[in-house]
Amino acid sequence: MTEQTPIQYRPYTRTDEEQIVDLLRVSMKMHEFPDLQGFWRWKHYENPFGESPGLVAVGDEQVVGVRVFLRWEWCAGTQVYRAVRCVDTATHPDWGRRGIFERLTTGMLEQLPGLGVDFIFNTPNQYSMPGYLKMGWVQVGALPLKVRVRRPGHVAAVAIRREGLGGATEITDEVDNSAVLECLRDPGVRALVETAGAAHEPGLHTARTSAYLEWRYGRNRWYGYRAGFDSRGDSAALAVCRVSRRGSLKELLVCDLVVLPDPGSRRLAARIVGRLAREASVDYVAVSGLGTCLGLSSGFVPVGNRGRDLTVRHLESRLAVDPTTFSAWAASFGDLELF
Repeated sequence: MTEQTPIQYRPYTRTDEEQIVDLLRVSMKMHEFPDLQGFWRWKHYENPFGESPGLVAVGDEQVVGVRVFLRWEWCAGTQVYRAVRCVDTATHPDWGRRGIFERLTTGMLEQLPGLGVDFIFNTPNQYSMPGYLKMGWVQVGALPLKVRVRRPGHVAAVAIRREGLGGATEITDEVDNSAVLECLRDPGVRALVETAGAAHEPGLHTARTSAYLEWRYGRNRWYGYRAGFDSRGDSAALAVCRVSRRGSLKELLVCDLVVLPDPGSRRLAARIVGRLAREASVDYVAVSGLGTCLGLSSGFVPVGNRGRDLTVRHLESRLAVDPTTFSAWAASFGDLELF
């Protein structure tokens, strides 16, 4: 390859899969990621919102760059909005400084109006954030959190020692979420999901269907989850959580709550989360501060905006909500979790 070697840009096809997976291993250092090809297929082909659109850069008859947007659907009130999330982006290190990332991104932006997309969202890190802002993304802010501390002595000791929390546990092996899938396939859970979906929550949240939840959590073989469901009379609640380690602390993240809009259902949700926290022996439980039913009465205290940093690019479509402000959102951890 030389500086004059031409680069071709085109939509990716399934025949590019093997080269794309090899590129991800090299450029994103995913050599140890278990069954990366299976992860790609689950993520981009099996998604109930639709197959992911994307572009590849080809040089010397090899895929040297890739840019893929994950399809997503958000609900707010009675409206459903089609969106995409910026996810897998890679450039081969031997082909750097050729403008491949920017060319792939602008090429994808040109395609989106024809795909019926209302807006783009993603959760960039500190290194990629400036590039997105330069290309027209708006920084909405970090996700507000609420936390319930279960082992205050241990948490205080960690704070006194000023230990860094670090990142979440890295993926080294495939996981078994068959118990989660079994829970989600329960007829009571499916009835709850259908009924709760008809309640028309006003803030932006993922269009939760049984197909989505089963794909997102039950058939996910790379991130481990725990699920709990309970119903009493006309009340019902479902919680899907994830256990992670951050430094010497063990956390339970409440990824998704499906709860009927009555006090009894909210109490059930708190009990389910409490039970999952006890079973996992965690130090604290964290939940999104947007549109959740878990609050002070359940022991959850706001701790500020400490979650993932959300950015949005609004397209030309007319929306009844403004996704560039947090006041429009009721997103959960699961909605914004990077995977």
